[in-house]
Amino acid sequence: MELDSSEPASSAKSLRALLSSGYETNASQYIQEGFRLFKLEAGLFVAFILLMFVAKIFIGMIPLLKGFSSALMAPVFAGAFLVAHKIKNGEQVALPDFLAPAQQQYMPLFLTALLPALLIAGITLLLGGWAYFKISILGIGPDFIANDFDDIMSMAKTMSAYTGRSSWIGVLSLVIYTFFLFGMLLVLFERFQPLRALDISRQIISKKFFNWMGFLILLGLINIAGAMCLGVGLLVSIPVSICAIYAAYADVTGMDLED
Repeated sequence: MELDSSEPASSAKSLRALLSSGYETNASQYIQEGFRLFKLEAGLFVAFILLMFVAKIFIGMIPLLKGFSSALMAPVFAGAFLVAHKIKNGEQVALPDFLAPAQQQYMPLFLTALLPALLIAGITLLLGGWAYFKISILGIGPDFIANDFDDIMSMAKTMSAYTGRSSWIGVLSLVIYTFFLFGMLLVLFERFQPLRALDISRQIISKKFFNWMGFLILLGLINIAGAMCLGVGLLVSIPVSICAIYAAYADVTGMDLED
């Protein structure tokens, strides 16, 4: 489906018709549109991502919060969707616009991000066990003596035993994130309550599940490439990914679901 970047906004669509008749997707067009939106305000997006990096590092240093840092910061990240929307509509944007969703809708956006995070945390505990859960979700490091060879070898064996389990956890996490891809956008733009937003996202995504999973994998590869550029590339790849997800949502929903 070709995206028309000259139009300020998409036309309204019927949710019922969307769920019954389906829709088409075009990952490459979404990424192209995401890059176009990013280029229009590249400086703002880079400044925003730098601030988010600093905040994430700070939150990650607090025990028990590491695994939920993304949920805590999700309402602020949602500001990037709003900025992308304003840019598409030809509106002027500034750095404070990134904070508007957190100021106005923090709790609904936070809960929308928290519920999938709790589901992933439960899967991690179930498949990985308590030791793996403490490290990956709670951010509590293992107790071992760094200069004790036996302790180091024991820890290495323990972590290698988690390799297979972590792969399954990664796959299931990808499935969860794919189903709930549009959850925060539905809260932000349609003002849905968290549970309804997640359910509607699941229903929409289910129509083209493997398309959307492939889309997220493609965005993941783009961000891996960004990380390989000494990490500096993430300042571009992350906002481009956010704008691409917005472009996908705008194309599928029309930005104004009627029912």
